[in-house]
Formats: sequence, C-alpha cells, structure tokens
Amino acid sequence: MQERGQEVLKAMTIDMTFERREELIRRDERAEGISEGLKQGLEQGIQQGIQQGIQQGKIEQLIELTREGLLEAAGAAQKAGMTETEFEKFL
Repeated sequence: MQERGQEVLKAMTIDMTFERREELIRRDERAEGISEGLKQGLEQGIQQGIQQGIQQGKIEQLIELTREGLLEAAGAAQKAGMTETEFEKFL
C-alpha cells in the first residue's frame, strides 16, 4: 500500500512539474509577443512620423512660395492636396 502511495505521489509531482514548465513557457512566449508587438508599433510610429514631417515640410514650403508671390494659392493648394480655402487658412 505504501508503495502505491509513493507511485501516486511521484505521478502527481511529475504532473505538477509538467504544468509548471508549460506555465513558464506560456509566460515567456507571452512576454516575447508583447515585446515584438511594441517593437513593431514603434517602427510604425516612426514611419508615420517621418511621413507626417515630410508632408508638413512640403506644405510649409508651398506656404512660403505663395507668400513670396512665386506660386498662386490655387496651385499650391492642389499640390498640398487640399482645397484653396483650406490652404488659405495657413497664409
């Protein structure tokens, strides 16, 4: 009887060890997924920031050329991808 109890205890210990191992693997995989998601999000944010900066610089250049009289508001607005009324708000 005592031998059977030891076998049961051993089996329970093995099950607990396996469950703990699986739990640790899931925790590591979850942490890895979060880290990868943050990395991708940061890369996307940087790319969006660059694109917005380029667009803003383009609009500022068109505003300056319009203020200097080198470009008409209608043409500048078209190049900026907005209506003339929207563009004139920046002048």
